[in-house]
Amino acid sequence: MTYEARRICGTLLLLAALFAASGCQTTGNPREGGLFGWSRHKADERQRALEQEASQAEANSVAEQERKRELQSQTGAWTHRQAQLQSEVDKLAAENLQLEKELTDLIGRMQLKSDELTRVRALLAENQQRRAELKSVGDPQPEAMHQQNQTLHREIMALLGR
Repeated sequence: MTYEARRICGTLLLLAALFAASGCQTTGNPREGGLFGWSRHKADERQRALEQEASQAEANSVAEQERKRELQSQTGAWTHRQAQLQSEVDKLAAENLQLEKELTDLIGRMQLKSDELTRVRALLAENQQRRAELKSVGDPQPEAMHQQNQTLHREIMALLGR
């Protein structure tokens, strides 16, 4: 190969290398872009973007932890309230059983007319059914149990006052 041919080949090789290097896209990621594709400016931009993403993720995490604490607090309050209501219902159910026993004792002691006796026995049966329903619901309903007790109490008072 002559000197002239080597010079032309060298020039072409140099031009090809320059063309290849200038055609590469630069990146801020050192794992991408090859030898000439890395750029300090793009690396700084990429680092800022990653830091911003990390900061946003941290803020989201803090917000979610706060929300979790609020929900746990509400759950605790609801659990406490449910326990209070259940305790109230249990007391009212005991009172209901006592009122039912008193009414049954009154029926035994008093001489009631047939229609009166039928009505009071129906009331007792309805009370037992309602008490069983209220217990099986799983949602304490003290107001409903209180109403049942008032009904029994009124019946007892009516029988005693007759």
